[in-house]
Amino acid sequence: MPNFLYQIPPVNSGGEPVYYQISQENDEAPMAAHPHTGEAWERVFNDDGSPVILPESGGCGCGEKGCC
Repeated sequence: MPNFLYQIPPVNSGGEPVYYQISQENDEAPMAAHPHTGEAWERVFNDDGSPVILPESGGCGCGEKGCC
């Protein structure tokens, strides 16, 4: 299962986004909010419009112990 890159945008100008990698099937719709905190986030895309897919890292995603 591919690992997609998501980001929670910075709250204020000059702030840094918070990044997460989430394991999802290719045909799953992008998630609109962090599953545990409810914060709005967005899938990160490349310049060509394709989603950023990270190398598989052995089950990364959001689970009982949080997100990686």
